[in-house]
Amino acid sequence: GGSGGDSPRAPAPKPRIAHDTVGWKALESSMRALTGIVAGCGAAVVGSAAEGDAAAAGNVLTAELLTDVIPRATKHINRFVRQAVYGLCQAIVEAAGGVGIATIGFADPLAALLADGLSDNWSQVRFAASCCVRAFLLHTADYRDKYYRALVPRMALNRYYVAEGVKLYSQETWRIVMGAKGPAIVADVIDAVVEFYLAQSDADNHAVREAACHCIAELASKVAREAVAPHVPAMLEALLVCFQDESWPVRDAACLASGRFVAAFPEESRTVLEKLYALWFDHLWDNIWSVREDSAVALGDVMRAYGAEAVDRVCAKVAENLPRVQEQSADSEKHGDLSNSTLFGVAAKRARDNDVDAHTGNQVYSCGSLAPKLRKGGCMDHGFARHKEEWEATDGAVYLLRELALVAPERAAEYLPLLAKAADARHFLHYNTLQETIWKQLPAIAHAVGKKVFKRHLQDFISPLFMCLRSSHRLASHAAGECVGYLRDLVGAGIFRGRLEPDDADAMEREFASLVPPVGSRRAAPGGAGAGTAG
Repeated sequence: GGSGGDSPRAPAPKPRIAHDTVGWKALESSMRALTGIVAGCGAAVVGSAAEGDAAAAGNVLTAELLTDVIPRATKHINRFVRQAVYGLCQAIVEAAGGVGIATIGFADPLAALLADGLSDNWSQVRFAASCCVRAFLLHTADYRDKYYRALVPRMALNRYYVAEGVKLYSQETWRIVMGAKGPAIVADVIDAVVEFYLAQSDADNHAVREAACHCIAELASKVAREAVAPHVPAMLEALLVCFQDESWPVRDAACLASGRFVAAFPEESRTVLEKLYALWFDHLWDNIWSVREDSAVALGDVMRAYGAEAVDRVCAKVAENLPRVQEQSADSEKHGDLSNSTLFGVAAKRARDNDVDAHTGNQVYSCGSLAPKLRKGGCMDHGFARHKEEWEATDGAVYLLRELALVAPERAAEYLPLLAKAADARHFLHYNTLQETIWKQLPAIAHAVGKKVFKRHLQDFISPLFMCLRSSHRLASHAAGECVGYLRDLVGAGIFRGRLEPDDADAMEREFASLVPPVGSRRAAPGGAGAGTAG
């Protein structure tokens, strides 16, 4: 034992186990602090580097920072760190200018880092990279052409990205940087653009797959034909896969994109035309109304491209599907009997909450993203096992009849009696939804077939129109009122009133005055998804 005067030893501190994420906040804060320093110093941050003394940049922009810290931070697992480092890169570009970043050897590495940032799964990181890209391209105007292969494909895709901030900022950047030369610049780097679009159409993130479909469609309509033509088969194959995606916005975008491609490249598309017909016709019966409508719009493009052969096939489908509502059971469902094989629902959540393997080492996505839940295309049932509702087939046929009327009005007129019969069907639960579609599309159909022809069929629509006006379904009754106003102005107020029963004529002026527009206010040709594409 020691002497009594010895002081007792202090107890050894208990070891602290720090989580590996503890330093992330400090790293993010350091990046933001450094961003402020660079922005405050301005051009002085590179000293005399602009005159050729690269070593002078070592005061703040050290070689370690530029070649090691920043590249590693852009690939950091934490998205806040990645977001902060792109803010630092933007500050460096704005402080040093195009000449400065080239002199210190940062321009080429930064372009590669920006390409990664523009494809990040987190929208906030994409936005930060998009801000940096605008500054980078504006400050490197004298030599930015050499970066187009890496940046243009990603900039173009982000103009259609699901996050509104990224999309609008990217569109504005495109206008500022590219101006009217955008299509020509895309044509110059078409190989890189197509390669990137094809890769993104197979991405895990469903929002990226949707954006890729929009971009592929844009190539068909805006970029020089000779530049796009060699890549048509590969892009059509990609659209075929997206056409069978579990995410309905992806299928929707693929519908429109495939139609535009076939319209622009009819002969090159013949190799996959039968597959496309099967998918277009199948999606006319989709449980999502916009997919049904956009499938009809795509078939309208096909009819313009192939003429009589396509019109005959469309007519057969209209004749087959318009009467299907008569076979609809009384207990219809608005979105079908959906049984999605993806991981939604309380039961699936509970089963996964305590599964370590399900939460370890996986890709992370923006909040609200459905990417981990919605699988990519490849299965013919699009990931859903459901019984199709007959009324949905008729609903899709109404959109298809509108497109047929815009291309071949004399053929469309043959199906007006079937349309009137469908409008009179009220034996099922969701008949108002079908009626809303019919009354919204009938003005465009009537305008296309012409006043003289439509007057022969007007009487068939009067009774269901006024029954719908008297219904309590606000959307359907509003659509019916708008339709009455247009048809009245098309055939003439006197002629229209002469076709009405006395009670209906009085009700139109008194009871339905708030629903039916004033005389003469609906003489302009009605719009519609396909109306603007008519030749």
